Amino acid sequence: MNPEKIIEIAFFPSNIFIIFGIIAIAYLMNDYYAYNNIMTLLTSTFVFIISTLLLKKRIQDENYLHFSVALIALFTFFLASYILPVSFKLFYAATSVFLLSITVFLIRIKWKISTHTASFISASTMLSIIDIKFLFLFLLAPVIMWSRIKRKVHNFKQVLVGALVGFSVPIILGIIIVVK
Repeated sequence: MNPEKIIEIAFFPSNIFIIFGIIAIAYLMNDYYAYNNIMTLLTSTFVFIISTLLLKKRIQDENYLHFSVALIALFTFFLASYILPVSFKLFYAATSVFLLSITVFLIRIKWKISTHTASFISASTMLSIIDIKFLFLFLLAPVIMWSRIKRKVHNFKQVLVGALVGFSVPIILGIIIVVK
């Protein structure tokens, strides 16, 4: 298997958000809501996996499938966080993923952008807003962007727009709600 295919699989959008969710929870382990953070992430991840398995045969369009299961998992997260309050920073991250999912889906109806790039840049931006020490994650972004172009899945413009959308959504949300 060539390097760009390995990068594509490793940095699949759902993998990115699960991995970055685990990083965020590990970072927030001393938070008052640490247990609730873990339970809500596990619950929504479980729902994501089950929803994917159940809907895979019913929804043929990959864009609609991923958008549908992402929304189901995020609604599960928001419902679980209503029952088990979570840290503000984790709630910000989930809200950002929710808005990114909607934004990317709406753009992709008309024009193809790189969801891999948008997801990675978004997750890196969210974690960097939570704590500046996560800025180093942006060093991996060019590798992901290269793999999308190298595999001829996207052109440069589609990857660039994915990066801009991925960066903009958490920044705008962070400015609106002022992450502390």
